[in-house]
Order: sequence, then structure tokens, then C-alpha cells
Amino acid sequence: MKLKTTLILIMAVCVVGAGLWLSEHGERAERKALQLGSPLLVWHPDGVVALSIQAGDLRVGLTKQDDQWYLQAPVRARADGGQVERILSVLETLTREEIITPAQRTQRGVGLADYGLAAPWARWTIDDGAQQRELLVGQKAPLGGLLYVKFARSGDVIGTGEALRGLVPASVDVLRDAHVMGGTPERVSRVELHRAGRGFVRLAREDGVWLLRQPVAGRADEGLVRHLLDQLFAMEAVRFVSDGEGAEEGVQAKATAKAGGGGSDPGYSGPATGGDPRLEPYGLAVDEAAARIQVWLDGDLVAYELVVGKSTDTGAETDDGTVYAMRRDVDSIYTIQPTQLEWLVVSEDDLRERDVFGLAPDAVNSIRLRQWDRKLEMAREVTGWNLVDPVRWRADQQAVADLVQGLTQWRTLAFVDGEETNSALAALADPLCVVRLDTGVPTGVLAVGAPGAAPGIATISIAAAEAAAPNWTGDGDALSVGVATDGVDAVYARFASSPEIRRLPVSALQVLGIDPLDPLVFRDRTMLAVPMESVQRLVLEKAGTTQTVVRAGDTWRALGVSNAVAQDVVSDALFFVSNLRALRAEVLNPTNLTVYGLEPGTVVLTLGLSGEAGIQKSIVLGAPVRTDSCYAMVKGHDVVFTLSSVVAELLGRDLWPTP
Repeated sequence: MKLKTTLILIMAVCVVGAGLWLSEHGERAERKALQLGSPLLVWHPDGVVALSIQAGDLRVGLTKQDDQWYLQAPVRARADGGQVERILSVLETLTREEIITPAQRTQRGVGLADYGLAAPWARWTIDDGAQQRELLVGQKAPLGGLLYVKFARSGDVIGTGEALRGLVPASVDVLRDAHVMGGTPERVSRVELHRAGRGFVRLAREDGVWLLRQPVAGRADEGLVRHLLDQLFAMEAVRFVSDGEGAEEGVQAKATAKAGGGGSDPGYSGPATGGDPRLEPYGLAVDEAAARIQVWLDGDLVAYELVVGKSTDTGAETDDGTVYAMRRDVDSIYTIQPTQLEWLVVSEDDLRERDVFGLAPDAVNSIRLRQWDRKLEMAREVTGWNLVDPVRWRADQQAVADLVQGLTQWRTLAFVDGEETNSALAALADPLCVVRLDTGVPTGVLAVGAPGAAPGIATISIAAAEAAAPNWTGDGDALSVGVATDGVDAVYARFASSPEIRRLPVSALQVLGIDPLDPLVFRDRTMLAVPMESVQRLVLEKAGTTQTVVRAGDTWRALGVSNAVAQDVVSDALFFVSNLRALRAEVLNPTNLTVYGLEPGTVVLTLGLSGEAGIQKSIVLGAPVRTDSCYAMVKGHDVVFTLSSVVAELLGRDLWPTP
């Protein structure tokens, strides 16, 4: 070959090589500018909907439905959403720190095996609904703290953060939701409890109130039921033991029942566990289980059922004192701490509501008491508590508040069962009183009533602020309360709507007093309230003499005499009549005032008022009561009351000096 030709060929090769180098260099620079430092993974704004991880013997599949993560492999179960979201949040932070193209690997004389990607250490599959990407995870880079990865559909090897390696769980249990129950306690509408040797218990929530339906009927202890449900839904598995083949069948059966299928039996709860030899070593077969707890959520036809089996007690020092358990619709066996489940030890008696009325004092709007033809009715009106029957009076706010407080604090000591029932029924045949708790709001002044009580039976009705108007003549929820017996610290009580008989502490009756139907007990102790400026004349009659003074501007003058009026005496009298308070209300509608020294009275103070001519109020003071008070009465009123001796003395002082 001629020298010239050789030189031309050499030059051509150099030009082509330079062009290839420039092309590769420019492409590499462009790729680095576009991809180095950019996120390793970018997904649809709606987020990842499926995720799978393979590493060694670990095979995990996860899907997201209705914002809840579920394991699909190797077992179908709820996933720990917090753990899954933590993994995704770390994945989002990973960036492309190094990119090695196939050409670069060829140039360097290395292959995928040199990056641990010919046989990847792990495989991730991420699906965001728009696309599915498979990420292969290889070995660590010798320098820089990077981990080599590669997308299955790309030839590039990428160096990214080593944090990815730490995201692979040690086992599937790490990603399982350890909570035994799904849902929330607030959605529970029914609970059935089966315990070996303990009988059957059924609870139901109706109109927001928990009720015992079996083995007895009555209100359940709201606080205890809520506590037990909170405990149940917070309970976590200590250790997962095994996963059966029926898990998918159970989940599908529950879904079918929610959709209205699953046969005609509304109590169907997934695959049967009786006769399954896999369950016998754990004591989880239906006929061997220590307990079964069935829970219905609002809108579900199928119950979630927790089966509790044998203790894991092995006698070894490492034994954790747990018991075996499973959810029938999940068909996985795990262990739980029995201390997490008070349902196992709570008694039927514990579940009964001890609070007799179940009302807060502020919820009470009206009270009515009845006995024979006597009745007493009080209502909370705009101005506060008032007596409305048999008399229309302002009520003593504190006295009524004390009554309401006492009644709403009645608590049951125990429930009567067995042989004692007959004696209790006999005692309640002629009760001390019948107490009715209404759930209605009185309309008008008072539209609440008591059940038709037998003669001699007192009836107390309490109307709650938030309910519908009750029927006073119906039986309602009337509580018969027995008579206290000397030497016995409890009385029997029973609601008309329930067969259960309660024992109440005899001290509960103290709130009723000696005669709770006496309106004077609850009458406001203000017997007269006259504005001082409305009094135009005072007439004092005592010991056969009469003194009269009249208002003269800002002072008072004697009428018919020239005596100087004791202005301070008049001022004191006006002050006390502006709010004349009794020590006690003694008698309503007295038939003989003489016995109280009120006819004619030792002192009569008459107030002449402004306005229509002839309007006046007279206060009559009578005989002394002990040394601290005397009887008194406002003429025209129907109550004899006692007045402090100090006040009586001030009201009876001479209006002007006498010899």
C-alpha cells in the first residue's frame, strides 16, 4: 500500500474516532445534566397502589384499597400502613448519584454481574396505576456509599443511596398490621361473647345506647363497654404462628356477605373452624375454644370473630405467657397477651349499668312527684326552677339542684338473682315510691307526667333536655323503690320495663327527705320582694298603737302627728322588705292562725305601694319559735314561715320615738 493511501486511511479513522468520541461525550454530558441528582423514582400524584418485594426467600405483595394497605402474599392480611408509607417516603428521597450506560460498561470491560445485577439481591415492583416499574437491587459500590440498582426495562446501572437496602423487611411480619381487629370501636353495633363454662352474653347498641340483651335485659355500663371495645381494637398480636389456606376464602366470604350474599343466615362469619385439624393443637376449634368474641360493625351482615385458644405455656423460662388466637375471617394464628383482653374475665354483672338514671344534672328539665291526690311539679324555665303545681311559686334553686343532684347520682349496689328474687318482689309490691325517668322535654310550662300510680305510691318523673315529649299516663321507665328496713343497709328497686331487680343503698333515700311532696321544701325562701322606691307609706301596728309615715321626697314624715320620724328605722325596714327571706317555710294553707300567734299578730307592718290606690302588702309577726325566730306571714299569702328574730325586731321598731 502506498504511503499516501495509508496516511489517508489513518486520517479517516482519526476523524471517525473523534466524531464518535465527541458524540459519546456530548450524549454522556447531556444524560448527566438530565439525570444525575434527579429522583430515582417518580410516581403518579395519586400515589403507589401496589408494591412487591423479593429478596432471598422473602416474597411480599402489597396492594392499596380505600386508603388501606393489604398484604396479598405470602398471606392475605391487613398491612401496617405506617410501615408501608415509611418505605414509600424513603423511596421518594432516593436520587441517581451515578449512571453507568451499557457502552460505558463495554468500554470498561465489566458486566451486570460486576454490579451484583446478573442475579439481583432484591427485586422491587412499584405500580402507581399509570405504569409498573421493576427495580433490581445489586451490590454496594466499593466507594461513595452507593448501592447499584437497575430498572428491568433499562440498560443503565444506577448508583443510589444505600438506604434502599435497609428498606427490605426481615420478614413479612414486619409489614403486617399487628392489630387483631379492623375498623374502629365507634362503628361497633353488636357484640356476642361465648366463653367456655361462662355462658353467653349479647350486647347491642340501639339509638346510641348500649344494652344488655342476654343473659339479662337492661342497660349496659356505657363506660365499661367503651373501655372493653377500645381495648379490643387496640390489641396487637405478639407473634404470628401460622397462616392457613382459608384466608382468601374468609375474606371473600365476608365481602360477599357485605354485598348482600352469603346465604340467608345473618350470623355467618366466614369459614368454619370446627373440625380443622390444624387448629386443634392451639385449642382454636369452635368446640374447644376458651372464648369467641363476635363483633358486628355498622352496615355489616357478617361478624368479625376472634377465637381465643390455649395458653402457650411451655414451662420454659422464655415463655411469654401468651395465648393462641385467630380471626376466623383471616384464618391466621397468632399469640396475644390475655391481659389485653378483659372480655375473657368480665362478668355479666360487671356489664350491667350501675347508674340508675343515666342523666347528668344539667340534662334534667322537670321533676314531678305524685302520691294519692297529692302532687308536686317543678320545671326549669327561663328564670330558673319554678314550682308549677299545686302552687305557682319561685323554687328554691339550691334545694331543687340538691334534689336533682341526688337523684342523678343514684347507683346500684348489686342486682338480685335467684331465691332472693321472690322476697324482693314482695317488698316492691308496696313500695316507698316509684321513680320515673323520662327522656322527653316538657312542652309549655310542663308537659311531662308520671305513670298511673296506685294509691299511696309516690311517683317522681325527670325529663331530660334532649328527648321527645313523654306520655305522663303511660308506664314508662318507672322505678319502684322499696321501703327501708331497720338494720338493712339497702332497699330494692326495679324498673317497670325490665325484670332485673336492683339493690340501692338506703342512704340514697335521704335526698327525698321526710316528705318530698311537700311544696314548702322547695319553695323559694324569699317571701316578699318589694322595690324600696315603690313604697309610699308604712303603717306599724303593735301593742294597740298605730304609727303611720309617708314618703316626702327623699325623707319620711309622720302622718297626723308632729313627731320626728326615725329615718334609719324606715330605711332598715325598706331594706328587709325588698327581699324578705324566711328561715323556713312551715305550713301551707293553715286552718288556724291563732296557734302561730298570727291572729291578730304581735306586729303588723303594712306597706302602701305606688300605682293603683289601695295596693298594699302587710307582714304579720306572730309567736316566737325557740329563741332565734318567730312565726310570720304575708297577708293574702298561704304560707306561714319563720323569720329570724333579728329581722323581726328590726321590722317591729317604732317609726318615731315614743315616751
